[in-house]
Amino acid sequence: MGKASTAKKVARLAQRGKGKKIRFQGGSVFPIAIIAVILLGVLVVGVSRHYSQAEAAGPKLGNHWHLAYGIYVCDHYLEPFKDNKESSADYQDLQIHSHGDGVMHWHPSNEQAINRSTGKSAKFDVFLGLYGVKVTDKKLSITGAELTPPSDDVSYTAGKETCDVNGKPEKASLRTIIWDRYDKPDSRSVRTSNLGNERILKDQQVFVVAFVADSVQNADIPLPKWATDLPTLGAADQAPTSPTTVPAGATGASGASGATGASGVDVTTTVAPTTTAAPVTTTAN
Repeated sequence: MGKASTAKKVARLAQRGKGKKIRFQGGSVFPIAIIAVILLGVLVVGVSRHYSQAEAAGPKLGNHWHLAYGIYVCDHYLEPFKDNKESSADYQDLQIHSHGDGVMHWHPSNEQAINRSTGKSAKFDVFLGLYGVKVTDKKLSITGAELTPPSDDVSYTAGKETCDVNGKPEKASLRTIIWDRYDKPDSRSVRTSNLGNERILKDQQVFVVAFVADSVQNADIPLPKWATDLPTLGAADQAPTSPTTVPAGATGASGASGATGASGVDVTTTVAPTTTAAPVTTTAN
């Protein structure tokens, strides 16, 4: 009798519950929390995969990559560095150099290079440092190692030197531009802080340090002219050329006389590499 009574009560309760929605205790908080946990898990997995891939990117021991580089001042590129650096002690450790052609030859091939120029250690400023170039968020400097005479330096400082724009001096600052490939002029990214710290991620990229007026648009900074010949220039390692030098007193690519550096810039006067280039002038702090 007791069992029959219990069965009738269950049946009545079931009848009353027909068509009614089941609600979680506490309203909608619980299901929202479950969905948030799931989405967070998916996000964590995605980010982890992204960083693991990034860590794996970059040149490895035995790779031979070619990347174009340039230093752009106001409205022109300085000439590429001339010394191939293959006789330097740093080259033995880094296994990176250039042939005076605007191309970084990146071919780590020994145990020392593993820690200095492969994987996440492969950065643009590693190459710049090899050639006596240092870049910070405020200053670009080229030391005597790449200039003639060796005691002279060339530097560009944000807020101190200016660029001429339509005949008027304008404040200038530093940025770096990275093209994903030499043959994709519209595929670029720009960095305005932590300059020089850009990673070398794959073959045939292009890296440029630019000291330009603040009004200059990133899209107005062109690829270096030698970047379009990157595959051909990269073959220079098949038949290395002898390093060339720029004698003191010679006229550089700028057409300016006096002591000129590897950049082809008169280091004793304002920077005016061509008749159409805007000079860099210095203002008092």
